[in-house]
Amino acid sequence: MGRPEKETADYYPHYVTENETLTIIENMFGNDGYVCFHKLKEILCKQKKHVYDARNHRRWMLLVSKMGVSDEKTRLMLNLCAEIGYIDRELWENMLIYCEELVENLSELYKKRKEGVPLKPHLLDFGPVNNDPLGF
Repeated sequence: MGRPEKETADYYPHYVTENETLTIIENMFGNDGYVCFHKLKEILCKQKKHVYDARNHRRWMLLVSKMGVSDEKTRLMLNLCAEIGYIDRELWENMLIYCEELVENLSELYKKRKEGVPLKPHLLDFGPVNNDPLGF
């Protein structure tokens, strides 16, 4: 029996060319914007199929903690990312974070995997929210 296929990534390409999304976020939020832009990519790379589910309070608190800024600033940055199309707006409205650009940038990695590049998820792919405040 072989190993199960990985649905995460250990790295993402950190391009040095200008990125419009990063420019906008950095302009609006300064260094916090720059850091959160890259932390978001790191977080998404670690998630199965590169989708972060922040629908329960514990997962949201974990995301805010990893971003290293306040709850309000995290929400504002993610709202901006959705507004300019960096993360999927419909998914974000349901507290799910998915970035098509990141997944496309990981396509070289997925060429070596049987499953191929993960497709954009649909809301129906996610079960009910666990509303336990501790996330258990």
